[in-house]
Amino acid sequence: MNIKEIAEEIYNTYHTRNPYEIADYMNGIILYTSYLPDDIYGMSNMINNTWIISINSKLHNYQVIKFTIAHEIGHKVLHDLENDIFFKRNTCFSLQKFDNQADEFALNLLYTDDDLRDIIEYCSSDFFCDVFKIKYTVFEKVIKERLGV
Repeated sequence: MNIKEIAEEIYNTYHTRNPYEIADYMNGIILYTSYLPDDIYGMSNMINNTWIISINSKLHNYQVIKFTIAHEIGHKVLHDLENDIFFKRNTCFSLQKFDNQADEFALNLLYTDDDLRDIIEYCSSDFFCDVFKIKYTVFEKVIKERLGV
């Protein structure tokens, strides 16, 4: 199953694109913390068998927060990484591939085809990628797969 299909399955299971609701349905707890550095929007961990999504409290853009939560849901369903800090500190494996996949998942979960058309029509793709901290190649891949553009 590809990432788009997994995102569609999550949407069809929970009948929503709202990442707050999906995290709740998946028994996740969303916490806002000031302890994350400015360049980290969020992270997720398993603590005592509880899935915690930590969101940087310095974020004030609701759309960026929603995207960050969807990104963390992507990590949970695609990678099931119990603790990405442990993984980063104790392995030599690059997590960029996982982050790109989580971004691809979030794009597919949050946005309908019409939403994506509006983004490319009314917003600079570079600006969108900068705001959401997405690699342009990931955004371009989703646009090509979904819209054939």
